[in-house]
Amino acid sequence: MRLLSSIALSFAILFGAHASSFATSPTAPGETKADLVVIDEDYELKSHDGLTLRGLIIRPELAEARPLPTVIVLHPLGRTHANVLDFADRLANRGIAVVAPDLRGHGDSLALADGRFLSFFLKDLSALHDAVGDLEAIVDDITQDARFDAERIAFVGISQGALVAFEEAARDPRPRAIAVVDPPQSAGGFDPRRDLSIIGARPVLLLCSALPASSGQAALLAEYGSGERKVHCVDSYLLQDRLINGNDAAAEEVVSWLARTLEVEKLPSRD
Repeated sequence: MRLLSSIALSFAILFGAHASSFATSPTAPGETKADLVVIDEDYELKSHDGLTLRGLIIRPELAEARPLPTVIVLHPLGRTHANVLDFADRLANRGIAVVAPDLRGHGDSLALADGRFLSFFLKDLSALHDAVGDLEAIVDDITQDARFDAERIAFVGISQGALVAFEEAARDPRPRAIAVVDPPQSAGGFDPRRDLSIIGARPVLLLCSALPASSGQAALLAEYGSGERKVHCVDSYLLQDRLINGNDAAAEEVVSWLARTLEVEKLPSRD
């Protein structure tokens, strides 16, 4: 069952949209299937340079309130948080809260404090370094919110979004794990190999497609750092967010790995 934000609910009423539960995959042996209410909340935060970051929080409503393990999902360039909502639903139905921001210069993360609007050019990857500070601000914010478990935070970076996740994790010990969808190449001053070496013992999942560029980069990055480096290649030629949006098995691989790594409890079904 899904509880929409007030704005989304208004659209649902006006246009006859159906608010229903997210269809989860069949329950694995020994796993308790939960029928959770999933709540969408607008998310807004002022970043280090006055940019207003916007996105969504997607979280389960549990019968017993307690801090939730939390995953910050970073979309690829040219996309918005809307492209990761199906994946966020899967996480929420496993008892994991999700913060899905629009990267700066994308979606609704455009307005600077002086009234100017930020535009982002895909070829200027160096401008993406400011998004690392944005991610740090989001981590600062959620670790001060009692709804989220500050000891169980993970990043999911999709393609270029992983560049931001890697660099922030390399300088911030708070994220416990990083999952990468469609591993990116080094570019614009970003160096995932360097960052993985610094990340060290923290676990990393590298989900790749069957394309040689994707699978080869995953295999290369798995050589860096001392902790778990799990490579899972999917028999698909889809890239970026389509790798998990178009493949239930791939999405569930990431969700299951995060649930295990963040030690998510088995959740009882709601009456």
